[in-house]
Amino acid sequence: MAKNKAAETICWLAILALLILSIVNVVYKGTKQTLLFTRDELKSGEVSKSWESFRKEQQLSQNNTKIESFRLTLDRNQNISSMRFTVIDPSDDNSYTMLDYSSCFLCEDKGEDGLTVTSDKVDRKPA
Repeated sequence: MAKNKAAETICWLAILALLILSIVNVVYKGTKQTLLFTRDELKSGEVSKSWESFRKEQQLSQNNTKIESFRLTLDRNQNISSMRFTVIDPSDDNSYTMLDYSSCFLCEDKGEDGLTVTSDKVDRKPA
């Protein structure tokens, strides 16, 4: 009987620990889901105001931020269906922030999440 009670207590503690770790992970990676560009802004090329607003919201530096792995997907009618890229922002000499951005303009019709922004701090210089 005592063994069952100890096993049950250990099981509950493990579940509690996993729950706490999940909450900490969500809070730590609580990146704001900020839309960068609308499809119309991309078509017109008027993106500087949107970038500045996005940069401030995500707390990215003004001059050192670089975009890499930019991918724009078009549908059969040459309309923009999705956009994906990675932002590299050197925070200081020993670390940088890596932000992955993905926006699906046509996913809203299918009930899927159309915007995903995640951010990680990396403890070394970017390549």
